[in-house]
Amino acid sequence: TAVDPVATEVQSLFEQAFSEYDTSNYNAAVSTFTKAYMLSSEIREEGLRGRVRSTLLFNLARAHMKAYGVDDDAEHLRQAKELFIKFSELYSDDKEQDEEAKRFLDEAQSELDRLAAEEEAAEKLIAQQRIENGAANDKADSLAKSPLMLSGIITTSLAAPAMGVFIGG
Repeated sequence: TAVDPVATEVQSLFEQAFSEYDTSNYNAAVSTFTKAYMLSSEIREEGLRGRVRSTLLFNLARAHMKAYGVDDDAEHLRQAKELFIKFSELYSDDKEQDEEAKRFLDEAQSELDRLAAEEEAAEKLIAQQRIENGAANDKADSLAKSPLMLSGIITTSLAAPAMGVFIGG
């Protein structure tokens, strides 16, 4: 049987991605795993194609999880979640790996839920501050619009002529 050049290229990309992952260069690993996964659809032998794609999909999702740990970009969590779901739907033959994927999926979802709760709390705090600042601004505006009181005498922009009445008699 002739060697499939696509499978050879995918293997090379997988090894590169694994090396990037192993050296904590997770964003590069995401990119390389993605290239390998896209190319793997062209592997001729169906059985090999399925095994390779499941391995790449799982590792791509893991690389996204690790990338989130480095850069806190929640998009990595969303991608990981989608990829773990896809993995479980397409490649649930390996019970151990499927259970691991579900654990990682739960981890990603928990972190996404935590981030959503933090965002909601921050939005409520901002809204409350706006309300408080609005009330303070309304009070300040109200005070600015009211005339000043000096010893019980109301002064306005016309106060100078009126003061002459009190001084001059």
